[in-house]
Amino acid sequence: MVIGRFPSASPAEVRRALEAARAAYPAWSGMPWRERISLLNAVAERISERAAELKGPLADLLSGELDDEGVDLMHAAILLRRWDAR
Repeated sequence: MVIGRFPSASPAEVRRALEAARAAYPAWSGMPWRERISLLNAVAERISERAAELKGPLADLLSGELDDEGVDLMHAAILLRRWDAR
């Protein structure tokens, strides 16, 4: 049974991602919540607008691990928009 497929990352890539998240946290946490929602909605809109364009590079990045990258992109956009309801 396959539970999921996930891209792998090297220890160096994980370290860079964590460093970037730590560096961004002060600005993000200090941003008023309405601005955060606005930013997440803008990201969701861009993902929706560019889903077809991003599908190929996403498949390349993930080595074709996803069955339907377009659906995953739209799902990401929906999840980002759900923050607006909180």
